[in-house]
Formats: sequence, C-alpha cells, structure tokens
Amino acid sequence: MNATLKSKLFTLMGLSLEEAIRKLDEELPEDAYKPVPGAVELTDISPAHMRNVLNEVFGLCGLGWGYTFEANDVNVEQEGNRYVAILKRMVFWYKVVYEDGTLGTATVESTGASENFQPAYALKGAITSALSNAASNIGFQESVYMGRRSHRTVNGGNGTPAPAPAPRPRLQPRTGEEATVDDVDNFIVPTVFKKHGGMRLSELPRKSLEWYANEMEATSEAAKAFQIAARAYLARHPA
Repeated sequence: MNATLKSKLFTLMGLSLEEAIRKLDEELPEDAYKPVPGAVELTDISPAHMRNVLNEVFGLCGLGWGYTFEANDVNVEQEGNRYVAILKRMVFWYKVVYEDGTLGTATVESTGASENFQPAYALKGAITSALSNAASNIGFQESVYMGRRSHRTVNGGNGTPAPAPAPRPRLQPRTGEEATVDDVDNFIVPTVFKKHGGMRLSELPRKSLEWYANEMEATSEAAKAFQIAARAYLARHPA
C-alpha cells in the first residue's frame, strides 16, 4: 500500500492508518504483560487489553471491527476428560473510511484452538486464540513479537516469572474417526515461533511436529492453539 493511499484511509475513530499502526503497538499497562509459565523469556498478552485496544482504534466491536465464522469451521471433540476446540477459519474484519466518507471493509483470515474441561470454554478459548492471531497480523503488540518489549522491560526488569507447570504425560495421537479434523493441514504456525512461524503444519518436519505436539510446554494462547493443531495433524497423518 503506497503512502498516498494510506494517508486517505481512516478508521471509524478517525485515526489514519499510520496512527492506527502506532496505537496497535503502543505499550499497554503493566498488568497486560505476563511471563509465560515455564518459559520466562516469553511474554503473554492479556486478551482483555487486546479487545480494548481494538475498540479504541477501530470503534466498538460489531460496528468498527468484529469477526465471523461458519458452524462447519468449528470442531469440538472430547479427548480424555478435556474438550478440544479447533476453529479452522475465522474472518476478522475492520472498517475503513475513505477520504470521501464512504466505508470499506478489510478482512484477515485466522485459525485458533483451545482445550478445557467444559466445551463452551474450549470454544471460547479457540475464538480468543484466532482473534489474537489475526490481531497480531495487523500489528497488535508487534514489539512483543519482535522481541523489543516484554514483561521484563515493561515492569522495569522486576517481572516475577511464573512457576513452571508440573510435568504431564505424553499424549498419543488418536486414531480412527476421532482423529478426523478437516483442513488442519493448513493451520499456520504462529509467528512467535520464529523457526517455523508462517509455515503450514504440512510443511513442518515430522520430528518438529512431534516435539510441538508432545513435548512443548504450551502456556500462551498461541502456543496452546499450535499444540492442539499439531496433535490433530499427527492423529490424522500417523507415521
């Protein structure tokens, strides 16, 4: 997008695209940043603060921004005593205002996944995961993902790492009908995983997939979504 076009586009809140980009990456209050348990150098970002920033940049949810997905893009299955929800396709949208006052809509596709003891909360987590992935693609807290900001720098270096979670048993891929998850091959690895970020699951080496699925301590929303998708992929494509 050239500079002339950017200068003629605004959000419903009256921000130019340049101002919107700066606002999306603006430092949040200290309580928005938390150390990831078991990975003290990684930073998790509060989804509540994310929604607040989206409202401030684009306008109220449902008016200036929002998201849609189809029922057949949602897959919720039981895995032991937990429910796993995979949102295979979400469309995040936000409104732009042209110089002549007409409205346009920009869209970003995303995926997400989550797990919980309650199916409704698993689905809610998958939606939040997909929304977080979409927001990161338009620059939300880019400095965190680029390693220029973290819970340590925001807190003046006084961030207290959360304790590492207790070891858990290795999860084996499911077989048969339980393993059927459409389009999981096309799940995009979150960009926070720098080595494989932006790649599809089908493009990852088998050993890397197995590590992400069974060994990685997934504590952030992005990591949880990635791990659940990796497990589903291995279940669908047994060695």
